[in-house]
Amino acid sequence: MKTPIMGKSVATAEQMSKYLLSKNPNPKIEIPALTLCKLYLYLGALEGVRGDLEFCRSCWETNYFSFTGTVVPEQNNFCGHGTTSSTNKGSYFSDAATGILVQIQHAKAYATADPLNYDCLDDRYKWVKKGSAPYMEDMGGKWAVPGYDTKKYGSLEAANEAEDSYGYKILGIYKAIIGGDKAETENRKDDESMSITKPLSGKKICIDAGHYGNYNRCPAIPEYYESIMAWKLHLLQKKYLEQLGATVVVTRADQKKDLALYNRGAASKGCDLFISDHSNAIGSGMNEAIDYAAVYHLTDDTSVTCDDISKAIAKKIAPVIASVMGLKQGCKVLSRKSGTDRNHDGVMNDNYYGVLHGARMVGTPGLILEHGFHTNSATVRWLLNDANLDKLAKAEAEAIAEYFSGKKVTVDSAASTTTTATTSAVPYTIKVANVKEGDVLNIRKEPNANSDKTGSLKWNDPLKYTIVEEKNGWGKLKSGIGWINLKYTVKA
Repeated sequence: MKTPIMGKSVATAEQMSKYLLSKNPNPKIEIPALTLCKLYLYLGALEGVRGDLEFCRSCWETNYFSFTGTVVPEQNNFCGHGTTSSTNKGSYFSDAATGILVQIQHAKAYATADPLNYDCLDDRYKWVKKGSAPYMEDMGGKWAVPGYDTKKYGSLEAANEAEDSYGYKILGIYKAIIGGDKAETENRKDDESMSITKPLSGKKICIDAGHYGNYNRCPAIPEYYESIMAWKLHLLQKKYLEQLGATVVVTRADQKKDLALYNRGAASKGCDLFISDHSNAIGSGMNEAIDYAAVYHLTDDTSVTCDDISKAIAKKIAPVIASVMGLKQGCKVLSRKSGTDRNHDGVMNDNYYGVLHGARMVGTPGLILEHGFHTNSATVRWLLNDANLDKLAKAEAEAIAEYFSGKKVTVDSAASTTTTATTSAVPYTIKVANVKEGDVLNIRKEPNANSDKTGSLKWNDPLKYTIVEEKNGWGKLKSGIGWINLKYTVKA
């Protein structure tokens, strides 16, 4: 069985750090070894790449961070990025986190044609043939050229056959970290089983119902209060996130209880994510022209990881909210800085919103979810429907689980279980569904949203189509014209 570059890490930061220090008690890095290892896991998860394998790559490339080759420690270049000869030192990065993220993105370029989740920092990303090396064993002759000992083997194929090429060297380090082939097999089985049934196992999430009591009434539909909607929604989110394996804490035990903004955000200490539920407003009256969803993330700060995670999850969940709610103006992903130095550290990088400031101060990735505008009557009527809130909470929980697990998951609300959405028996027939009125479902040449468009199906297309193959949540049409995203279909 080959070892995919994409997926969830198996080795822990503690295992990785312990192994590194056993090989090199004094690595030439500016941050503690354990912090370095945590960065590999955090940033790997950001792009869905196995950070534990990329750490092993760095151990091989830098001789366990002793830098005995061309690259020097000051470059924060742990993978030979851009190094083409003994005189060309390659890329320089401002800090360890940037160097690691570039390495992660470069690995993703080889592993898959899927787009990056984070802004591209890898200036060599565009030169890689996407998806040309999905497994670490394939890296000889790709990342490293020629990728084997030419004095020992007559070809790369011979070196691969002997499991002695570049990729296998890296996997040798990985197996030493996690305890050999048997441990790897067992760990992978356990990990895959858990990722299917409980993809958020080990994650802790804090949910904040944005307001208390009867607060922010719709100007024209008096039965709607933002506070009551948020309370209902956060309880549904809690239910679905717990079904997906997460431990969930809430900021209020009582809907009528008021709490300080900062304290609500700070209640997320020790959590992997903080979310605060709201609906938006514009002016004091109704405005039927404005209906977009807005997700506010932490302000950009390259010195910490939680800001990057916050932004990445915001990018993932915002379009989900807009799609489920059918908002005509789609979504916006935003951040807002405070006009003052809130934490008095001399740096103007603090968050405007009190709940996000509180979350940031305890190191938690934080989001404010604005579910459309309660100054828009269509949005209000939608939010007043409890079945719609259930559907919304379910979709948001799935999006969060997909970010943390790197897998597409679906909550079965009836059976209270989760399943992957990529392994149905084929062939089967589908109909177009879940596409906005007036919009189309694009057909792509390959199973990803960046592939060339080969056709489209209308939102109200009444015909049935046969799917003959599934891949990464996409289905191949029997006609051979291309692939469609199965998220926008139902079996028929």
